[in-house]
Amino acid sequence: MKYLSILLVCLSLGLASTDVNAEGRAYPKTDEEFQKMVDALEWSIEPKTYEIVHSNAKFQLPEGFGMLFGHQAETYLFLNNGTEFSNIDALVLKGETSEELIFSFQETGYIKDDDWSDLDADLLLEGIIESTEESNAERIKNNISPLEVVGWVQEPVYDESANMVSWAIKARDADGDEVINAIALKLGRKGFNRITWVGAPNEYIPNGGLLEEAAVRFKYDEGFKYTDFASTDKVAAFGLASLVAVSAGSKSGKGVALGLLATILAFGKKLWFIILIPFVALRKFFSRKTKTVQHKEPEE
Repeated sequence: MKYLSILLVCLSLGLASTDVNAEGRAYPKTDEEFQKMVDALEWSIEPKTYEIVHSNAKFQLPEGFGMLFGHQAETYLFLNNGTEFSNIDALVLKGETSEELIFSFQETGYIKDDDWSDLDADLLLEGIIESTEESNAERIKNNISPLEVVGWVQEPVYDESANMVSWAIKARDADGDEVINAIALKLGRKGFNRITWVGAPNEYIPNGGLLEEAAVRFKYDEGFKYTDFASTDKVAAFGLASLVAVSAGSKSGKGVALGLLATILAFGKKLWFIILIPFVALRKFFSRKTKTVQHKEPEE
């Protein structure tokens, strides 16, 4: 599968866009500039438990995975997608596949789940399609293939025992190559963490796959779990259904009742989600890096 083949060709010819995105950062103009940004990424590859400070949580990194934090994770996504992503706390990459996990915490306050039955999956999908079409303008500007949302792979499901919502969407680029984004929202005492799985359709496993494993390996610190809620805590002005609609990328929160939507319009832009695609070139770079570390001679 040729993910981002247009971008790779443009870079090899020195034709990548020089346009500056909304954040003021210019996309690399040549393959040399691009490679310099790739080489500057500092991967954490030791299999151990890492702090995700902004999330008040920890993640246990498995063997064969790499992890980036904060601005470096945002740079990785910028190189992949040609558009800026903010408020990214961490990114995890599986070395032997194109699978990625993206972690982002939002301190919204405690989110009640009593509006869950108000979610309309069909309307939600319409809103996601509209938002993705809008984001395509920036992709095209940076010589990256636009994306078309195909539909649900898994409609939103709420696991009350795990305090987690999950869903999966399939999209395709102009060449017909397909990608799946699967999302899990882990509710906490102060807000929620969005874990986004990105990969090829044949890598996605709805039950027992990497996203489900990541949700288990991601743990809120003591005192920050959903079950640690106290009556004096801040409560979000919107419920779980509204959160899912906006976090999934639904334009104007389409997919929930209008009464619920009114409370999140001002907050919604912080949560909007853009379809992401895995980058084979960076995956190969990471694989080389891990092999180099693994075969390094011990110091005397």
